[in-house]
Amino acid sequence: SDEKNWEQIEANIAQLTLLVERLKNTFREASLVAAEEIRFIDCSALTERVIDSFEPRIVQKNGVFLRAIDPAISLQTDERLYSQILSNLLSNAIKAIDQDGQIRIALNSDRKYVVLTVTDNGIGIPGKDLAHLFDRFYRVDSSRNRSAGGQGLGLAITRNIVQQLGGHIEVTSKLGKGTTFRVRLPEEFFRPLSSK
Repeated sequence: SDEKNWEQIEANIAQLTLLVERLKNTFREASLVAAEEIRFIDCSALTERVIDSFEPRIVQKNGVFLRAIDPAISLQTDERLYSQILSNLLSNAIKAIDQDGQIRIALNSDRKYVVLTVTDNGIGIPGKDLAHLFDRFYRVDSSRNRSAGGQGLGLAITRNIVQQLGGHIEVTSKLGKGTTFRVRLPEEFFRPLSSK
């Protein structure tokens, strides 16, 4: 019916609008890090707060967060961007787990780096997709993404942020067993900040 078609078209427009918005944000991120936003933060407390904010979403799946957060870890970084990294990883992990799944979040420091690890026991990512995971618009062709309807920008943006904060991100995964993302950020922001 015409009405059905219109609904479909409107849904598609909404989807595209969202995509364009996120794209604009991605390109704006070419210069995400503002010098004045870089400061020492209580990374342990911030990590706990971000995880807390996701509790309602994991409860919907009867899942649990397992926390291994070392206390009193401080990090010189942009608080908002760090929160964004963790939020993106938690959001992906929740989509990946089945009912009763679990997600383990670890935070510790290893000499000059703070290491954040998010591990889920969800559906995992096929080997052929792992290499492209951080590419813009690359979508893992599995139920993980189709059901979640991701446009394949989330991880590209996440990696972009991590790199701008002077760190790096890696992923390991076993199909049917789960996925681990590991982010390493320098305890002290050592990239020369360009003067505005």
